[in-house]
Amino acid sequence: PQGSGRRALARAYARCLTEAGLLSSGTVHEVRLSALPARFPKQPAHRLAAALEEAEGGLLVLRLDEALGRRSPAGRAAVLDGLARLAGTPCDTVLALCGSPAELRALVSERADVAGEFAEYLRLDPYTVEQAIELVRRRLWAFGFQLADDAAEMLAAAFRAAPPPGGAWEAHRLAERLAASARTR
Repeated sequence: PQGSGRRALARAYARCLTEAGLLSSGTVHEVRLSALPARFPKQPAHRLAAALEEAEGGLLVLRLDEALGRRSPAGRAAVLDGLARLAGTPCDTVLALCGSPAELRALVSERADVAGEFAEYLRLDPYTVEQAIELVRRRLWAFGFQLADDAAEMLAAAFRAAPPPGGAWEAHRLAERLAASARTR
């Protein structure tokens, strides 16, 4: 899901694997599965093979999102067939499948052959109010601003009333809006 920290976690994971000597390049590439064309049955498999080649020696993040579920049954099947083929390909690239718990459960129930290729999983809990404020604080610091304590308290009250749906992404956008507003004053 947006704002879950997927990219930051992927970069940290790739860096750790590279330092441990398990990856040669440590680069991170991401493919949104719903964006794969599926005009003919093997087209997604060809695109995924190209993405695997591009990510060689690094980490290939395969993003499962809601839009894949809205595709035609034939289009979705073609993408999942391509994913199954990719996951079974021996390579020096680490594959990471990510998505919401509901999307991943649906995939497991629909395609055990795909799910069986991904041995481990990590669940990221939503950010607490304090963590979201800390994200805003750090992002403002990167722009050269400090978040005053009274402003942090106001944000806490606002986040408790209506938690930001986008997690880290939303906190970063808020900090950028605050920094832009401060620059114009």
